[in-house]
Amino acid sequence: MEAGFKATGGAVVVTAWLLAAAVQAAPPCDPSLRPIAGHIGYQVRERRCEGFYVSPVSAPGIELLAFLRGRLQFTLKAGERLRLAAPGYGGALRVRTVALSPRTYYRMDAALPPGGRLDWPVDSVLRPSGLGPGDIGVLGWFEEGGAKVFVPVRVTSRSAPPGDGGALRLIVRSAVDVERYYWRVYPARGRPGEYLPGPKNRRAGQPVVLELPPGESGRLRVEVAAKVKNRDQWATLQLVALRPPP
Repeated sequence: MEAGFKATGGAVVVTAWLLAAAVQAAPPCDPSLRPIAGHIGYQVRERRCEGFYVSPVSAPGIELLAFLRGRLQFTLKAGERLRLAAPGYGGALRVRTVALSPRTYYRMDAALPPGGRLDWPVDSVLRPSGLGPGDIGVLGWFEEGGAKVFVPVRVTSRSAPPGDGGALRLIVRSAVDVERYYWRVYPARGRPGEYLPGPKNRRAGQPVVLELPPGESGRLRVEVAAKVKNRDQWATLQLVALRPPP
């Protein structure tokens, strides 16, 4: 459920409290993942499930790896703690971190209560495995009518500068070699515009960063198309995203 629903009297407080409790109590682990052996295997760690898992079957098409507000900037110093939040959005979220390399089978799954945040220590998995800010992507979403609505997540830390603030970035990758990407963004109830040309000549599994143009807050439709190299085929991705107020 998106923030901003209407209620009267104390119902708002009660409903928000119940939703927060439900999110915090919900098990964040993905039962379809098979953890590797050892202390960095995918497992419950405080309010999240994090670690490495056994190689799955590759997914075809274009995959969304991250939807971020600003850039990831942090160090892997002992004791470093990252903070995940969704500024401008007051609802409950599921959050996920994945490795940008298709051959690195790492995941972090967690839940954010309405308006809440998650403290995330690097000492558990990121530091032992050497996964830095250029190796992972973070995204968040809520479900509505059986579909996901993605919300940008901001990741901050005490040891890194605050970054570039409000720029919204998507990171995607294709399972096949791409001749060229094309993409467009438009209001969820608006008319689609023209596709914009994106990066060219990307290898299978190579991450691509797409920066959303500035605009008013609200729901957006994002469509990404990739011309498969040396074939008359296209890979596509369509999603609904929420651009919160700055």
